[in-house]
Amino acid sequence: MGNLNAGKGVAGLYEWESSYEAIPDGAMVDEFHMEWEGKLWDVRIFGEMERNLYMLAMAYFDEGEGGKLLLKPEYDDSKGGSWPSGEELFVYFKRVVDLLWNENGKSTRKVIWNEWCERMMVGMLGNRYCALAGCASSGKSDAMAVYAIVMYLCWPQKTKVIATSTTMKMAKMRIWRSVNELWQKEFPGKMVYSDCVIKGVNMDGDLTEDTGVLLMPAAGGAGQEIDSNFLGLKQERFFTMLDELSELPVSVVNGCYSNLSNNTWFEMKAASNPNSYHDAFGVFCKPMNGWASVSELEMEWETSRGVCLRFDSEKSPNMKAGRVIYPWLPKERDINHARREFGERSRYFFRMYKAFWFAGSSDETVFNEGEVMKGRADTPIDKSEIDKGSREELVLAGDPAFTQGGDRFPLIKGRVVKIDGKSVLEVTDLDIIKDDIDNEDVSRSYSSIRYIRERCVKEGIPASHFAFDMTGAGIPFRDIVVSEWSSLPMGVMFGGKASELPISPIDPRLASEVYANRVTELWARCKGLIREGRIRGLTSEIVQELCQRQWDEMRGAKLKVESKKLMKLRTGKSPDIADTLIILVELCVKLGLLGEMENVDVDESSKEVWSKSYESIDSDAWDDTGLSWGGGGGGDMDLEW
Repeated sequence: MGNLNAGKGVAGLYEWESSYEAIPDGAMVDEFHMEWEGKLWDVRIFGEMERNLYMLAMAYFDEGEGGKLLLKPEYDDSKGGSWPSGEELFVYFKRVVDLLWNENGKSTRKVIWNEWCERMMVGMLGNRYCALAGCASSGKSDAMAVYAIVMYLCWPQKTKVIATSTTMKMAKMRIWRSVNELWQKEFPGKMVYSDCVIKGVNMDGDLTEDTGVLLMPAAGGAGQEIDSNFLGLKQERFFTMLDELSELPVSVVNGCYSNLSNNTWFEMKAASNPNSYHDAFGVFCKPMNGWASVSELEMEWETSRGVCLRFDSEKSPNMKAGRVIYPWLPKERDINHARREFGERSRYFFRMYKAFWFAGSSDETVFNEGEVMKGRADTPIDKSEIDKGSREELVLAGDPAFTQGGDRFPLIKGRVVKIDGKSVLEVTDLDIIKDDIDNEDVSRSYSSIRYIRERCVKEGIPASHFAFDMTGAGIPFRDIVVSEWSSLPMGVMFGGKASELPISPIDPRLASEVYANRVTELWARCKGLIREGRIRGLTSEIVQELCQRQWDEMRGAKLKVESKKLMKLRTGKSPDIADTLIILVELCVKLGLLGEMENVDVDESSKEVWSKSYESIDSDAWDDTGLSWGGGGGGDMDLEW
């Protein structure tokens, strides 16, 4: 067996009760020629277990000097290699599972094989990056728990498994409950259920936290906090099991990959009910050729790194059999009830039953993902699309946070180029300004402005091409901008009435006639540009926040978005990143970079009137209170914008 089990090794950490006679000291056991100390062993069971664990553990590796793992060249995907088939490895995996739980009389937990369970295991075995997009009660969390434990047992001295979920409480109801039920005291390591950790073992068989299985709750954390949880985690075999990924920050996927993928062996599996194309699970599941390349008819597709497998309730083993064989899997009665209760084409039915992403429009939110994708707003601009000789205008916008350690201070950088003769704004970078912890004597506002000023100089962005939120506490921020930098940066007000400007070159109605307030006007303008295909390169974080803000109750016939206060109460956070995009768009409109609007039937005189309306408003057009802009006025100030 080589050096697979140097020291005590895999086999030496298992002790099975047996009616067989004790194996004499130094006896040779099965074709692997393992030497055993004189203990009671069930040779028949243990020998088969060892063989199958060995085939799984060594499927991808050779052993180097000192037992160090060396990835076989034919399986190195960085060098164009390919994995062994999941079907091939499943033969060994299934036998291990049967021996551990189904044929072990001491185990109270069984793993019931069915079409879905087998498909999940084959998919995870055959793909380093595998997503399980499952309906409710599809068994995805349980499948990941089984996979995690078996992969750990293949080589416990060299394996670390990280499971992530929303919170400790929810994990104990999902993946960690399954892990606990599957764990046996005879396994190498120690389960500490209260801490959601299985301490692993080292090469001497002693307990250690360098190996084993660890639950890491991740919901609601800031990106940098999530990333820091994965820093410095090293082990030769590393597995991450991301449960309920649609409920976790996008940074979890990026943090796992950037910090863990440089280990000798790394796998990432994820499971969730599909929700948003742009949440963490949507990003992980995005098809190789984009979302437009797949439909709800597809049950499997390639992603940028691996594969996504779908489990539609209407295709469950119970539905195929026409009767209830597996009570825990979706049943016809439950599916029919959901159809009647929620509607077959509802977001809820798609998420919890069809296990596919809902792209239909929503009357509740200002933006919806369907229009974002249709306008290609989430797609970067390819250089081949840009008109020959097009001038590039660089722009930058920020939504300041005014307290040390308070809300985020997002910065969005963009460029305006010409595509088919029309100006298009592309987002090229999203950055979050962090507090200067090394200089606590300088306020966040001052340190932020200095950072932005230096960045603009370095990247060739004129001061006039930077804009910031000047609503409320942002008014004094403008004074700092002027004193520390220049009067040229533009402040954008979200509060107050809608302006007296025409809505667009093709709609002569005044914004004040259509929108209840200024913030609604700004958000509506961005929505129009996205639908026209005039905004590109939006990140998942931006799209998520755009699609979370809802319409409020109408003021008469006027549109009104919900206030930031109400949104924060509803979602737990403010749309700081989305607002930064809105500021960037307004900056581009004010500079005349997005002045023309797409419509072949618009006469030039209409365009000229609309363009001149904006040209007449300069940075000095603010009144003394800073509460009105243009014809907006500050008499009906909406402080809860």
